[in-house]
Amino acid sequence: MTFDITTGLIVLFVLVFLAAAAVYNNIKNNNRLRNHIKSSWGKVPDIKYKPGDMESIAKFYNNLSKKEKDRFYIDNITWNDLDMDKIFTRINNTCSSPGEEFLYYLLRTPNFTANELNEKEKLMDFFDKNVTIREKIQFLLSKIGKSRNLIPLQ
Repeated sequence: MTFDITTGLIVLFVLVFLAAAAVYNNIKNNNRLRNHIKSSWGKVPDIKYKPGDMESIAKFYNNLSKKEKDRFYIDNITWNDLDMDKIFTRINNTCSSPGEEFLYYLLRTPNFTANELNEKEKLMDFFDKNVTIREKIQFLLSKIGKSRNLIPLQ
């Protein structure tokens, strides 16, 4: 009987220890992520792209451009002549795969209407002035992460 109680206590202790270690690691990782968000704001991103990454990022645009045939877009020849992949990598400070894909889409389909430009200006001004909200949103988006080469939704 004492062997069963001792074994049970040991198992319980190990489980409590593992749970505490998991909570500690989660808190540590979240703090590291928050510090990274704060320190990287406004800086040139240091993202290493592998062969095929740009093709994966472009999938959202490619799928949408087939459906939005009447929308203005930058064609591949112009995109390559302007070396827009390099510009994309220079400004891509997004926190998630959907963010990367949408940034790429925005660069490929520029919209110059006064309404949209004013709305973008308001959003930039809002996030510039509301650091806490911006960092919370970046934190949540960072939890999504960046996963390239996923199968796109049809």
